[in-house]
Amino acid sequence: IPWLPVPDAHRGLSAAGQDADPDSVPNAFRAFMAWRKAQPALVGGGIAFLDTVEPVLAFVRAGGGQEMLAVFNLSAAAAECALPMGSWQPAHSHGLPLAAVGDGVVRLPAYGVFFAQAN
Repeated sequence: IPWLPVPDAHRGLSAAGQDADPDSVPNAFRAFMAWRKAQPALVGGGIAFLDTVEPVLAFVRAGGGQEMLAVFNLSAAAAECALPMGSWQPAHSHGLPLAAVGDGVVRLPAYGVFFAQAN
């Protein structure tokens, strides 16, 4: 028995309540981690950081016969980043919001992310 009452509005935020919600943060995290675990380059590959302008962080991970590009916008404003040389296929099944790609540039929303696999 808790020593303080829990308001009804907070009950849906319990772990059990969030587990039942397919769109909850914990379930989104679990889905992303399952996707990441299925990417050999992200599990155990080497890493090569790319030269980018702040607030963008970008790197390529390679391992297990796979090369994966990861680009992160670390700011509250939209940002752009040029794609590195090569042929990159955007990864869509990670469950995160998609960045726009065109003319060799990734356009990231605030705090956005982009993953792509080398062809």
